[in-house]
Amino acid sequence: MAGPPTQQATRRILESSGTLIENDHFVYASGDHGSGWIAKDLINLRPELAYQHGQLLGKEIQNNGLKSEMVCGSAIGGVICAQYTALALGSRCVFSERVVN
Repeated sequence: MAGPPTQQATRRILESSGTLIENDHFVYASGDHGSGWIAKDLINLRPELAYQHGQLLGKEIQNNGLKSEMVCGSAIGGVICAQYTALALGSRCVFSERVVN
């Protein structure tokens, strides 16, 4: 689990990019309701922050003893984060798309 310094750094990145939205009402894709949302695309307007976020994720994965040969991100909203995280890990990167039947 992410330690306090990593959590604080991640929160600063999300807040400074306008990505973290709190104290509102959201209906998630699962149908669950919540008061917070991460508007993933907003961080990509500041590539230096997206890069830093990927570095933090990669470092946290390694700190927890996990090894990654490949990182997968969603085609909408996740591929850039996956690329930066894969870069931090020295891994390959792929993306996926949701299929609706």
